[in-house]
Amino acid sequence: MIERIVKREIHCPVCGKVVCKAKNGSEVDIHCDRCNSDIIATVTDGMISTMEDRRNKISKRQGAVSVSVMKENKKTSKKMGEGRCLNTMVM
Repeated sequence: MIERIVKREIHCPVCGKVVCKAKNGSEVDIHCDRCNSDIIATVTDGMISTMEDRRNKISKRQGAVSVSVMKENKKTSKKMGEGRCLNTMVM
């Protein structure tokens, strides 16, 4: 009798498309046709871990600047959230 091999479906972590099936103990490098991303997938003990392969790629966020702005409440001239905090300490 032929033994049945259980295969797990591997989905693209970016767009969710089913890319391929793999058996337990395999490690696969795949290219998704829908979103053009490279994927690394590992199947161990029935668990699937997938991640986007960013090796040897220039970051799209390179040179991006993030700015943090502190808002002030005009009515009470306190910073937002300060009026609601209770300073209680147990000694």
